[in-house]
Amino acid sequence: MGLYITFPITILIEIALPVLLAYWVIRRYHTSWKLVGIGGVIFLAAQMLHIPILDGIGWLFTNNVLPTPTGIQLILTTAILGGLATGLCEETARLVGFRLLKAPAQNNAGAFSLGIGHGGVESIIIAGLPMLGTFISMLVMKNADPKDPTLDPTTLQQIGAMWNLAWYVPLASALERVVAMTIQMSLTFIVLQVFTRKSYWWFVAAIFWHALVEGLLTGLAATNLSGVVILAVEVGMGMVSAGILWYLLRHAQDPSEILAPKELPV
Repeated sequence: MGLYITFPITILIEIALPVLLAYWVIRRYHTSWKLVGIGGVIFLAAQMLHIPILDGIGWLFTNNVLPTPTGIQLILTTAILGGLATGLCEETARLVGFRLLKAPAQNNAGAFSLGIGHGGVESIIIAGLPMLGTFISMLVMKNADPKDPTLDPTTLQQIGAMWNLAWYVPLASALERVVAMTIQMSLTFIVLQVFTRKSYWWFVAAIFWHALVEGLLTGLAATNLSGVVILAVEVGMGMVSAGILWYLLRHAQDPSEILAPKELPV
C-alpha cells in the first residue's frame, strides 16, 4: 500500500516541483518562462557535448589507445574523467548562455530563472518521466499472467521486484532530485560571478566543484557502500551548495554593476 503513495509523491516532486518553483521565480523576480526555458536548453546543449565526450573517452580505452585501468584505478579514473567532463560541459554551457543573454540575465533574477530551468529539465527528463513510466508499467502489469506468451518473463520479474521495494525507496529518488536542483542552482550562481565580479576564476571554481560532486558520487556508486551512505554524502554536498548559494546572495555585487556589466579581463 505504501508504494501507491510514495511513487506518486516522488513523481510530483520530480515533475511538478520544478514547474512550481519556476512559477514562483517568475512571479517573485518578474522574469519570464522564456528565460526558464533557456535554462533548460542550456542543460540539453551541455548533454550534446557531454555524451560524445564520454563516448570518445570510452573509445580510447576500448581500442587500447589508453591502457584500461582495473580495480581501484578504474574507479578513480571513471570518477575523475566523468566528473571533469560533466563540469566542463555544463559550466561552459552556462557561461555561453550568460554571455549570449547579456545584461538582462546577468543578475540574481536571471540566475534564478536559468538555474531552475537547468535543474528542472534535468529532474523531469532524467528522473520524473522515467519514474512515471515505471509506475504506469507497474500498475498495468501488476496482475499480469506470468504464463502469457506475449509477455517478456524478464520484464515481469523486474516489475515484481519493484513491487517488493520498501515503501520509502521512491522517496530517496525525490530527495536526490531536490539536492541535485540545489547543486545546479548554486553552480548557476557561481558562474554568474564571472560577470558580476569580473573574474574567470569563478568559472574554474564552478567546473571543479561540479567535477568534485559528480566524481565523488560516481566513485562511491562503484564501491560496495550502501545506498544510504551515498545518499547521505549527496545530501551533505547539497547542504554545502546551499551554503554557497546563501553566501553569494548575501554578498551580491552592486545591482547597477550587474545590469551594466563591463568587459571581462582576459
